[in-house]
Amino acid sequence: MLTVINTQAPLHSDSARNALDMIMMAVSLDQAVQVIFSHDGVYQLLAQQASALDNKNPLVKYRVLADIFEMDSLYVLDSALSERHLAPEQLSIKAQLISTEQMAELIAHSDKVVRF
Repeated sequence: MLTVINTQAPLHSDSARNALDMIMMAVSLDQAVQVIFSHDGVYQLLAQQASALDNKNPLVKYRVLADIFEMDSLYVLDSALSERHLAPEQLSIKAQLISTEQMAELIAHSDKVVRF
């Protein structure tokens, strides 16, 4: 299992785009992938952040992962949302809320962990 942890806001660097490219490549090669959004990475899931990007909307690609590749392993750290005064209803894609303890468990069961 490959775990990708997104920690960066989408407008501050290319890390969000690089993470998505890695995820798309791994999933297209039938690799098991789970994605965790923590810290400022939760901003990647907000519609207004995605529409401000110059390139195609990354949220569309996350929806493709869920619809075409049947990837449903998208997680959001609940404390990251609350620290940024965000509610799950503000997220533009469906992701499962997890605690810090659940995140540690997901990471413990991973073969590889990559942070962006």
